[in-house]
Amino acid sequence: MKIVRFRIGITVKVLIFNFILIGSVGAVLIFKVWSSGMEEIDISQNRIMQEKRAALVMTNQVVQTALQGFYDSIKDQIPADGKWKGTEIQDKLNQIMAPIRFSLGAEQGIYFFSLDRQGYFIAHANQSLVGKNGMQLKDSKNVYFVRELVDTAFSKGGGFVHYSYPKLGSKESYPKMAYSTEFKPLDITVGSGIYIDDIKNQVNLVRAEIEGDIRLTIIQMVLFLVAMGAMSGGVYHWMLARPIRRCSEAITHLGNNDFTFALSERDASRQDEIGDIARGYNRTREKLSEVLKNFTDDVGTSAENVASASAELTQSIDEMQNTMDNISEEIEGGATSLSQISGIVQEIASTTTEIVGQISEIQQNAELTEIAANQGNQAIERTIQAMEQIEDSSKRIEGIINVITDIASQSNLLSLNAAIEAAKAGEFGKGFSVVADEVRSLAVRSSDSVVEIRQLIEVSTANVQQGNQVNQETQTVLQDIIGQVQGISLKIREISASIMEQDKGIQEVASSTEEIARVSESHSAAVTELSQTAKEMAKTAVDLHKMADVMTDKVQGFKL
Repeated sequence: MKIVRFRIGITVKVLIFNFILIGSVGAVLIFKVWSSGMEEIDISQNRIMQEKRAALVMTNQVVQTALQGFYDSIKDQIPADGKWKGTEIQDKLNQIMAPIRFSLGAEQGIYFFSLDRQGYFIAHANQSLVGKNGMQLKDSKNVYFVRELVDTAFSKGGGFVHYSYPKLGSKESYPKMAYSTEFKPLDITVGSGIYIDDIKNQVNLVRAEIEGDIRLTIIQMVLFLVAMGAMSGGVYHWMLARPIRRCSEAITHLGNNDFTFALSERDASRQDEIGDIARGYNRTREKLSEVLKNFTDDVGTSAENVASASAELTQSIDEMQNTMDNISEEIEGGATSLSQISGIVQEIASTTTEIVGQISEIQQNAELTEIAANQGNQAIERTIQAMEQIEDSSKRIEGIINVITDIASQSNLLSLNAAIEAAKAGEFGKGFSVVADEVRSLAVRSSDSVVEIRQLIEVSTANVQQGNQVNQETQTVLQDIIGQVQGISLKIREISASIMEQDKGIQEVASSTEEIARVSESHSAAVTELSQTAKEMAKTAVDLHKMADVMTDKVQGFKL
């Protein structure tokens, strides 16, 4: 696939570079301006939030001061047990807090409320909640905010609580922030609250103002950077691009064999790199013109000499070509004979290799047979040892049976004696007589079992002796087989060694034949290559003659 390349002038490239550079700097500056603006927005948001928190704390303290004055005016009316007298003091408390619920922080949207320790509303902007318990109230996020307000005031010494709550006249919940503290003399809380969406509205106003300033600054910066890029591009075009274009035109004339075009004195007199290029070009043009003029004269004389030498070289090459053809025919005849000899030797070597492979296979089978016979002999030896152990065990069991027989006989006698003594004892010996009968019965069964075991052991011993004799005979036969296999394996090794020696000699003959064939082929290739070289030399002589003519024509094409 051919790649299409577009020609872009150096002026355009420099302009593109300038705009990229200026655009990069502009992007960095814009990013810095934008980052600073966003940081300023965050700072403003935090500042407004801190101001609102401070306002909540301050107004809460103002209410605390007002309640302290109220308390001082009615503390004599509180009984010693700390209980209210009816609802008179509670009504007065509601009356004093009602005017300040919105008055102190009205311009900032702050309002006040009060709760007792049980969660009953003492004062609230929503009068319907006054006197009701709010411990079970929770916002849209399942936060029991009344519990949080009471716990923060009484247990934590005061603090901020965040939750959601509807505004007056609305059913929709809005996020809000409240500051709850304890008024210890009356054991109630004092809370100041504000809806956070009011804070967000102020933050959004600040954000809009800062973002407008940022956009204006960015527009001014972009216009300034574009103007700077255009001005730098114009200066570059007049100071650098036009002189460079004239130098390019001069070099193009030089490439077209036109040595008559020279750069102006204005370009050559510049004291910078462009002036150096102009002066260098003019000097080069003058020297090349002089060299080409002398070269033209020399080429004419050289062309005549090349034509004469080319004719003589062609005649000598024809004679050498005939000699090379005769040598090549003789080498081809010798190569044919060597090829036939090499084929016979390769056939013999192949047969020998096949015989060696068969003998190696026979030798491996003999070795496997010897290994199997040795393993069988070892197995028979282990069997004989096991049978001898069985025979020894049978003898020990027979001795144990004799002991059991003696015990049974003695038990039988004892049982008879016991039966006699029981008969003498009369009525008192009946129980002992039953035991004696059982012992005699057990002795008789033991004696019968011992007789059966002895018969089985005698039969087993006879079988073991017969098997031991058969194993010994088999072991003798296997040892004879091992001896014969070892003798055969030795003969096979001797035959294999002799054939391997013959195969080595045949391989040497084959290698020598192949070497002679390679030498013959090499000679033939050398002759062929020499013949080809002679042809190329003849062609080169003709080409030299043509090149001399072409060179003459080319030199005549220069404008000097």
